[in-house]
Amino acid sequence: MKKLGLVFGGRSAEHAVSITSANSLLKGFNSTKYEIVPLKISLDGVWMNPESSLQEILPENRTKLSVPSVSQKELFHFLQNEIDVFFPLLHGTYGEDGTIQGMFDMMSKPYVGCGVLGSSMAMDKDITKIILKNGGIPVVPGLVFYDFEWETDKHSAVKKVAAEFGFPVFVKPANAGSSIGISKVKNIEALLPAIDEAFRFDGKVLVEKGLSVREIEISALGNIIARVSLPGEVFPGAEFYDYDDKYHSGKSKFKIPADISEELIRIIQSYAIKAFKLLNLEGMARIDFFIDKTSNEVYLNEINTIPGFTPISMYPKMWEASGLSYTELLETLISLALSRFQKRNQISSHFTIKISG
Repeated sequence: MKKLGLVFGGRSAEHAVSITSANSLLKGFNSTKYEIVPLKISLDGVWMNPESSLQEILPENRTKLSVPSVSQKELFHFLQNEIDVFFPLLHGTYGEDGTIQGMFDMMSKPYVGCGVLGSSMAMDKDITKIILKNGGIPVVPGLVFYDFEWETDKHSAVKKVAAEFGFPVFVKPANAGSSIGISKVKNIEALLPAIDEAFRFDGKVLVEKGLSVREIEISALGNIIARVSLPGEVFPGAEFYDYDDKYHSGKSKFKIPADISEELIRIIQSYAIKAFKLLNLEGMARIDFFIDKTSNEVYLNEINTIPGFTPISMYPKMWEASGLSYTELLETLISLALSRFQKRNQISSHFTIKISG
């Protein structure tokens, strides 16, 4: 039986969400092909061996695992030589941004999800918007500020936002997920502290025009060429779909499939397929859209390349509503990882570099 390294935890602010996703995946994984090996990364970036990682798994999941005995000293030798494929469930920075994907590539190991380029581009909301806009996909108007610019002249930046968009606006760290560091700002007095808060999580902050919208999500699956699910709609329990609403309060409501016209479904699915290709995405992505409540105009909001796998996460739920079970989804993701790895190996084996002299 092949060993599947389930990597969770990580150094980001979404550490706890990652652990919840890992537990949910373990509950739904039913395979005779793979033996799951838990591999937790601590908040300070230390890789824990399987025995220590097992202590972070819920009790009902621990009984499903038979972890190999590996000392901390032997761990990286074990990863390099014993793990057949990795499944990273690391949300946010140092997991969803291409960093760990680069490590797996250097190890010459297959892994589930997007590669380095797709991960890093999709993680940065500013870069994502530039690429999508150039590709003809509509995005919400926004302004970007870097920390060094902000510290030099905060008040000019605040005035620029007020003049360009008015209020409300949304303030977001450019590289973060799970709505961490995001604020809805209704007046100019609240803008400065909201941007300061966003800079706690990233050195680049995005300020977007506030629109009255419906929140629509869709799941994508494939290697560059995507198949997409039926869309789902989120009805936030708060003013917007924030971190507490996503993972704690339970006030959000969901409807799958979304109650929108066939024409809007067609538009959203076509934009999702196009965005997946434009950003060089592989494996999986949850793609989030807005529909303007007045004009019905569609905007692509953002893309998550390692979406949540928690019990309330939309990514697997939308696939289930589209006819793909949780177990089938996981098997497909692993198959896509192995297929990509095999293809890349075939390409790299076609040439060698000779150094003379």
